This record gives sequence, C-alpha cells and structure tokens, in this order.
Amino acid sequence: MPNSLDILIVDDHKLFTAGLAAIIGLLDRPVTVVECDSGCQALSRFESGERYDLMLLDMAMPSISGVDLLKALRHRELTVRTMVVSAEENHRQIAAAMAAGAAGFFPKSLAPPLMLRAIETVLAGRSYLPEHLRERVESVSSPLEGEQYVPLTERQREILGFMERGLSNKQIADVLGVSLSTVKFHLTGLFRELGVRTRTECVHVARRRDAPSD
Repeated sequence: MPNSLDILIVDDHKLFTAGLAAIIGLLDRPVTVVECDSGCQALSRFESGERYDLMLLDMAMPSISGVDLLKALRHRELTVRTMVVSAEENHRQIAAAMAAGAAGFFPKSLAPPLMLRAIETVLAGRSYLPEHLRERVESVSSPLEGEQYVPLTERQREILGFMERGLSNKQIADVLGVSLSTVKFHLTGLFRELGVRTRTECVHVARRRDAPSD
C-alpha cells in the first residue's frame, strides 16, 4: 500500500475547505486531512509538534494572513511543503508568498481536476503556478512586506509590515515567536527613527516615506 499522507488545510471558509478535502480524497494514496480555520490555530499545531506532508493555506484570513503564518514558521525553523490558495490573483501577494517559502499557488476558481494536478505536482517535490499566472508572478520583484523601509533594521521593518496589516503587539509577538517586551523595544526604535508617537502615525509616515516621488 502507498505511504499515507497527512495534509493540513488552513482556511476560514468551511464550504471551500469541505470541497478541497473531497478533492484531496481523490489522490492515489490514503490521506488524513486536518482542518484549521485560522493561522493562529495552525501555528499552535506546529508548535505542539504536529507535522504534515503538505499544508494548503488560504492567503487571506483574519488576524494572521497566509504570508504571516509562513513567516512565523520560518522564524521557528519549522518547515512544511505549502501551497497557497486565494479567491484573488494578486501577482505581488503570490510572489510574496512564494518568497516566504510557498511551493505553489492556485486560485480557488481553478477546476477540481486542475487543483488535484497542482497538489500532486507539489507533493512530488516540484513547484506549481497556473500557466496564465507564471510569467507575471515571476516578473514581479517582491521583497517581503515591511522590508523596504531603509534605514530601519530588518526586525523593525518586519514589525512595521505587521502593523500595516493591523496586528496587535501581542499578535506580532506570537507570529515572531518573541516576547511582548521585545516587540515593544523595536516599536520604541521605530517611533524614534520616524519621529512619531503612535502606531497610526508610524504607519502613515512609513507609507509616505516609501511612496514614489514624482
């Protein structure tokens, strides 16, 4: 009998998750499917020692996005072969997910037989992008969000990226696997560097600094 697979689906849309689990059931070997409806829940599973052959990860979720979860796993030196999925085909977001460690992407609108083929491709150790997206995604120069605010430190830029997406200090600490005091330390440096006093001002000034000049 072929080796069985453990696959984790991380998506807060139950209907899509049920359909995806049915598609996974068509693979040519036994599969155990585990479902999580948030990035925080998935992160807890990995931190408790659970391991999977593949993670199918929604890019847009409350609190911790798909890219945030990939970053959190990277900071904890936890690896899992990952495909990201989304209802949208945003080339820059897809490129950011691939840069963060995803091995492939498919849109939620993809026909089920093509979804199955995509999953089989990544399970076989290859990367996957639909042909109509490949050239455009590969042409995007996409550093991870929050890494373009020179001369801020790498960690400051990362925290700034999380703040732009609305994460609280506690959520940022959870994603990065650091203490709350460490996050506050870097925030103090950010505020000093940008000459601001609040998180809202910090994000506003950073965006203005990063805006292209005329």
